[in-house]
Amino acid sequence: MDLHAVSDDLQKDCYRKSEQCGWLHLVGVTMAAMSIGLLGGHIISDRVSGWLAIGGSTAVGLGLWRGRHAQMANWRSRFARRRALLADSLAYDSAESETLDITTDILERTHLNDGALNRRYYSSLQAVGPERLRENLIESAIWTEKLFKVGQRVFFNRTVVALATALVLAMATIFFRAGTLDYTSVIQLFSVALVFVVSADQFDASAKWGWAAQEAMRLRLVATAVDVSKPEAMPQLWAAFTDYAVVTTVAPPVPRYMFDANRGALDVLSHAWLRVPMTKDEKK
Repeated sequence: MDLHAVSDDLQKDCYRKSEQCGWLHLVGVTMAAMSIGLLGGHIISDRVSGWLAIGGSTAVGLGLWRGRHAQMANWRSRFARRRALLADSLAYDSAESETLDITTDILERTHLNDGALNRRYYSSLQAVGPERLRENLIESAIWTEKLFKVGQRVFFNRTVVALATALVLAMATIFFRAGTLDYTSVIQLFSVALVFVVSADQFDASAKWGWAAQEAMRLRLVATAVDVSKPEAMPQLWAAFTDYAVVTTVAPPVPRYMFDANRGALDVLSHAWLRVPMTKDEKK
């Protein structure tokens, strides 16, 4: 069984749930805005406005729920990827059984029998051993660092937009209701509060990506400086690998479009960093 194929399957599930989360949040915020704006323009009744607000709140809540499921799939995917790294670097015999322990309840049986990938996953040309582990860790840290920096920037911008939207909706609700507090205004304010929750969730993701990117850069530099020919340096390498596991566990999942948009550039960067020539398939 190819552990990278297992991790890819889990990551696809994570991508799907993350995309659903994003669309549900967008639908929820849009319905909340329509509930307040259309009522203020006397286009819809209080009853319709209330149902729009309830629908928007439900969509946001479902989005938050799908986001938590995406995070769980992401954790398992990264666990499988780290075990694959150990198996590739040190021929770690228990990698497959440990991965199956946490994935058999969610992966379909056909996924567990996937063959080997057609392309070399890691760039290192070193033989199995500590030096290969060091280079694989450096390459993984490069990808983590750069992708998380992109995620931090994108989600910070989204957070600013979401917060601005929530403030505008709250002010519009207060203005249009003219100080009255009835059923419709309560529902509208509740939907606005959920927009603030989404904003806080995105701000949390942005902050975690920022921290994880900094840690990944530190681990890359630490692993680069390690001389595996010296036995006393091995604890430092293992500490870096352990820290990398923490970094990838804490950070939220990276959206698929970010990965696809940066994959080519990161392939070139990781090969250049390790001074490893790219194959013809990797250059495509």
